[in-house]
Amino acid sequence: MPQTPGNSISSTQLRNLAVGVRAIAIIIALFFGYLNVSISFRIFAFAGIFRDMSDGRPLPPLAGFIVNHQDWLPLVAIALPLIAIGSAIFIKNHRWALLGVAVSLCLILSQFYFTVSGLYAPLIDMLQQMQGT
Repeated sequence: MPQTPGNSISSTQLRNLAVGVRAIAIIIALFFGYLNVSISFRIFAFAGIFRDMSDGRPLPPLAGFIVNHQDWLPLVAIALPLIAIGSAIFIKNHRWALLGVAVSLCLILSQFYFTVSGLYAPLIDMLQQMQGT
C-alpha cells in the first residue's frame, strides 16, 4: 500500500502500539497463569477426594498422571507466566517478543485445560455412579 502523508505512522507511534500489545498480552498471560497456578496448588485436595471415594479403583490415565506429578506441575504453572513476562520485557524485537508471549500463553492454556480435565473427569464419573446412570 503506498504511503501518503495523511496515513503514515511514525516510528514512535508504532513503538507505542507494540508496547501496548505486549502489555495486553502480558495481562492475559498473567490472568490465565493465575488460574493455572491456583488449580495446580489444589491438586493434593483432589487427590484426597479421589483416594476417599475411589473404592480401590484406578484413576483414569490423565488424572493418575496429574496426581502422580503434583509436585512439579505447580512449578511449571509458575514458570510459564514468568517466561511470558521475560519474553515481553527482555526481547527487543517486537515480533519475537510477542511470539514468546504467545507460545507461553498457549502452554499456560494447555496445562490449565489438561489439569482441569484430568481432575474433574473422575469426579464426574463418581457422581454418575452415585446417581446410578
